[in-house]
Amino acid sequence: MKTIPRNICSAEELPIELIHQIVSCLEDSDNEEKFCYREHVPPDLNALSLVCRSWNEVCRHHIFRTIGVNYGHDSFTSRLSFLHFTAPHLYKYILRLDVCLDTSYDSVAEWVPECFARFTNLRALRLNARFILGAILDVLPGFGIVSLLASVRLQELVLASWDVDPEASDLLPILSTCSPSLESLSLEMYGIYTPERPETTSCISGAPSPPSVCLDALRSLKVVQNVAVLPHTDRIKCPNLEYVEIVQLTSGYWNIPRWIPANLSELILSVSPSAAIPDIGAAICPSALTINISCPSEAPRLSIIAWIGDCINRLPFPNRLRGLTIEIDPLGWGGQFYPEPIHYEALHRIIQPLHDHGALKQISISIGDVNDDSIETDCDEVAVFEEAFAPLIEGITAAGGFRRITCKYGGIDVLMSHEAL
Repeated sequence: MKTIPRNICSAEELPIELIHQIVSCLEDSDNEEKFCYREHVPPDLNALSLVCRSWNEVCRHHIFRTIGVNYGHDSFTSRLSFLHFTAPHLYKYILRLDVCLDTSYDSVAEWVPECFARFTNLRALRLNARFILGAILDVLPGFGIVSLLASVRLQELVLASWDVDPEASDLLPILSTCSPSLESLSLEMYGIYTPERPETTSCISGAPSPPSVCLDALRSLKVVQNVAVLPHTDRIKCPNLEYVEIVQLTSGYWNIPRWIPANLSELILSVSPSAAIPDIGAAICPSALTINISCPSEAPRLSIIAWIGDCINRLPFPNRLRGLTIEIDPLGWGGQFYPEPIHYEALHRIIQPLHDHGALKQISISIGDVNDDSIETDCDEVAVFEEAFAPLIEGITAAGGFRRITCKYGGIDVLMSHEAL
């Protein structure tokens, strides 16, 4: 009887490239792209880390790549204590850190600042200041954020629930420390406070606050104006910025920050219909514009489309726009925005002049709906769209050079897709 050979394809003998692919499949992609406070490691990932030494080494990169510490929770001290005293060799795997700050930093253990200074491979940092009122810079040294910012080449910085002074000058010490390497910045504005005393020095370096900051490496900027609007400042420069997203959640006056350069690859405006039309200024010239408008299901449809048109009419150089995306997202369960002919016609009246300028090459219209299962797209709906946009479609076909125009409803059905080269 022939002897059955031993299995030569054991887990330990798998190619390291295959192990990486298997482990990557178990990692939640959302946790990698966004800062997400994860209390527990996925069970399957934990199990694979126990297979053998090579599997353990691969899994460590995924398990410890992103960690969150929330001051005031029991896990804050226990997690940092484990890293600092028991497993300092794990610091090298941590690339993304999410820290929730607190005003009671005087009670932080003496070893905590030293602990933060050891995240030497950090590439992304999120500082959440939702429990702090007033000068956030006063809190940073107590946690060791001073040493952390000065010692790493940070590529991504997220400042969440942030209060600034009326001139936004207290952002300068943080940004100047990160300026050589910072590629992505996200700022969620929460409030504006009045300083109790004039700040003439930076708690980051002990030196006078910089008169201005030039973020040469910055390519992506997101500003979330949650409760307050970012104050005007001329002390921030980012000459190589390409991508800007502004999320406007307040109803008062707002504008595109003047320190944003004129030539952008893409400008995204995410708003509600109650938001004022933004003051876009006289210089900004994006290659692509996206307007994402979230609205209650009962909001008047034509007023939403009118808001979009008024915003586009504020563009100082509409003749240079090459791409336009319009996204309408109803809010609330059961809400629908099923387009009628009058809505398509109103959208066409907005878009046709842009196409007439000659530079527009791509149009995308997306109408979301929370009842995706109930959506049925038929030839009649396509015909309604094509009839409303007939002059534009004919112009595209005759002129050539246009890349794509699409219209989607519910995110699942393409009502009309026209491509021409």
